[in-house]
Amino acid sequence: MEDLGQMITKMSGGRIEVTTYPGAALVPNYGELDALQDGTIEAFHSGLSAFRGKLGDATYFGIGRPAGPTIYELLAWFYQGGGIELSREILAAKGYNNVYYVGPVDPRSAEGFGWFKKPITSLADFKGMKFRTAAIWGEVVSRKLGGAVTMIAASELYEAFKRGVIDGFEFSTPALDWDYKYQELGAYYHMPGVHQTNTLQALGVNKKAWDRLSPELQVIVSYAVQADNARLYRSNYLDGVAYQKMLDYGVKIVDLPRDVIKGIITASVGVYAEMSAKDPVFAKWYKSQEDFFKLYRECQNRITDWKVD
Repeated sequence: MEDLGQMITKMSGGRIEVTTYPGAALVPNYGELDALQDGTIEAFHSGLSAFRGKLGDATYFGIGRPAGPTIYELLAWFYQGGGIELSREILAAKGYNNVYYVGPVDPRSAEGFGWFKKPITSLADFKGMKFRTAAIWGEVVSRKLGGAVTMIAASELYEAFKRGVIDGFEFSTPALDWDYKYQELGAYYHMPGVHQTNTLQALGVNKKAWDRLSPELQVIVSYAVQADNARLYRSNYLDGVAYQKMLDYGVKIVDLPRDVIKGIITASVGVYAEMSAKDPVFAKWYKSQEDFFKLYRECQNRITDWKVD
């Protein structure tokens, strides 16, 4: 967030001065969308899925999901497949006409599958598990796998796991998990991140504040956002550094069994079908992505498949 703000200030030659604040410093957590609408704040750096209760379940598709796209595929959908337009459309449909969705920011690749007290060997291990997660993966765990899903802030996860309040949790990518010192818990860290195949935020700006910018400055902000997305290489590199630190620290890293991964994919597709049948907007976003990824992957998967056994 701070890097993006500095980038906008520098690219505009100081004509736009961006001052950033941590979460809850200006308004309560998850109150940013309404604050942007009424002009209390002029911009936010967050994901639309954080406001699912106000915007609807379709916003789950603005970030990684179980058996979903890679971060490269999702960014391509936003810029070439209509994702930005759909995001603006849903804001307008829910009455947030004073919120301008600039575009996706802060992309990262797949998250770690999670931290558990013992290795996951089958989907049955989730039954009755007190598990912290978020987004649509929580729907899959609660609806299909029998887990007791709870939402706990990242800053509280360490103590919650340590005290046995939860049996397992997932938070983010290796770099961020390392920063929160989860490696100290003695838990089993699982891969791959089939539950959340990428993570992505968004830049939203108060519409009146946006309209006060000249067309030139609006273009600068838009391209600063795209430049921020190009720095995916940085987060991927930092994940690699954190992964090596975990190995050196002695973290027990576990690969999910293939049948567990297949089961998660099957369960997730079932949840998507159920939610699509009940929510036409959810169905519209899901179809938009699936149609786009089919076209995108047909060439990309074949043209990049150079590995041999």
